Amino acid sequence: MAKIEKLERVQDIRRVWKTEPQFSDWLISDDGLELLGEELGVEIEDAVREPRVGDFQADIVGHATGNADRIILVENQFNKTDHDHLGKLLTYATTTSAVTAIWIAEKISPDHQRVIDWLNENTPEKIDFFLVKIEAFRIAGGDPAPHFDIICRPNKAPIFPPGEEKAREIWRRAYWTEVLEFINAHNAPFRTQRPGPDAWSTIALGRAGFHMDLLLIPKRSRIGCQILITVPWKEDAFNQLSTQKEEIEKEVGRQLVWNNMEENKRASISLEEALDPDEEATKTDVHKWFLATSVAFYKAFSPRIRALRQPSQ
Repeated sequence: MAKIEKLERVQDIRRVWKTEPQFSDWLISDDGLELLGEELGVEIEDAVREPRVGDFQADIVGHATGNADRIILVENQFNKTDHDHLGKLLTYATTTSAVTAIWIAEKISPDHQRVIDWLNENTPEKIDFFLVKIEAFRIAGGDPAPHFDIICRPNKAPIFPPGEEKAREIWRRAYWTEVLEFINAHNAPFRTQRPGPDAWSTIALGRAGFHMDLLLIPKRSRIGCQILITVPWKEDAFNQLSTQKEEIEKEVGRQLVWNNMEENKRASISLEEALDPDEEATKTDVHKWFLATSVAFYKAFSPRIRALRQPSQ
């Protein structure tokens, strides 16, 4: 029988990060953003440290993967949550049209927990709040492993004034709900995001600046799946992946469309299928295609993307 070790909590978080800025530096790294995305289901892209938001300076600001209009704000602190950070969080939330605000602290005040729960229950869908406790653990005296304990998360249903959400957006949200439930029921090796009203649904690949989109293309009676590359060094990233084109396409089982978009800040690798999502009769086939293709793409691309070499500045 294998030896079972005891999980030990690191009592002082400063043994992992000496200062809050050091914690922010780790949090904005690929490892930090990946862990935060996995635990919260909120993938962050183009994250920057300490930008100006109105008259204040935020710890980290980015946007949701694949959705530049959805701002993601991270405010973090050591010690116990306080009114100063709560005030900053609320101020930041009022300066953007759509925001996911994440408050990370070492200790959580019950009063602040009640405030965040109240905000999630009484603000519109475009504003979400997370309250998260940062912890660290060791096994048998080994290296510390960070852990995010989610104290409060958004739990409200979408709220729209009469006539605000267009019929097509309602249809997309319902369609993605069915597709993502089907994928999740088959134990896919990735996390899906909350169903939205867009023509795409985004899946994180484990590295900021890279993501996978599932696509609804009813105007052409098609559906699709694409890898989108948006890092500043996208040319190098695309070229590194291109050298593995034969192996990738063999694993996916199909020829893909490789588009470097040289005059654009993006590059894409995509596949489309002639299945009309508007046809009720094709719905089962659409679900199966999205499941099989997303899993194949993820297994082929995610480890390779994590291993890409970023060129030195």
